[in-house]
Amino acid sequence: ELELALSHNKVLFQEIHHRVKNNLQQVASLVKLQQAPAQMKEDLIRRIAAMSAVHQHIYESDQFGALDAEAYLDKLLAGLRDSAPPKVDLDWRLAPLQLSPDQALPLGLIVNEVVANAFKHGFPNGRAGRVSVSLERPLEGNEAVLSIIDTGVGMSETPSGGMGLGTRLIAGLSQQLEGKSATTRDNGVKFELRFPVNA
Repeated sequence: ELELALSHNKVLFQEIHHRVKNNLQQVASLVKLQQAPAQMKEDLIRRIAAMSAVHQHIYESDQFGALDAEAYLDKLLAGLRDSAPPKVDLDWRLAPLQLSPDQALPLGLIVNEVVANAFKHGFPNGRAGRVSVSLERPLEGNEAVLSIIDTGVGMSETPSGGMGLGTRLIAGLSQQLEGKSATTRDNGVKFELRFPVNA
């Protein structure tokens, strides 16, 4: 009876994640139909896709308690590479890391946001360059370190120097991860996030 109940629960969990992914894709389709600036719709659809990818990965891997961050982010970054400006390369180096789904979602959204911001603001007028992403697990302590470095022109928080939606979103997601993030601007932009691992 316990084996049957466990098997039944696994099927239910899979179905839930599959339906959540499908619902998010439907939301993205609805966004496309809205009368709104094209860039705003693209940003929303990109964020929805990053959320959908978590549920797709959980559904395919059949792992509900811990998620393979390396495989998940690899798939997410491969999708982002398709949207890179023509002369901009995106590369990544990811350490094997197990995260809870509650951590994987905000981490994926942060990667999505920072890389997309680099593409959008760092390489104007056909400028060539590179965006590099790394996720490491230092030997000491229980922290993971996410670094995203670009060779672009650098930028203020927003063209007006204020706090844009992307910046506020990254700050909120970093807080959700109980992490500390820092952005430095010198011959490009370097974003670093340190956060505790709760697999």
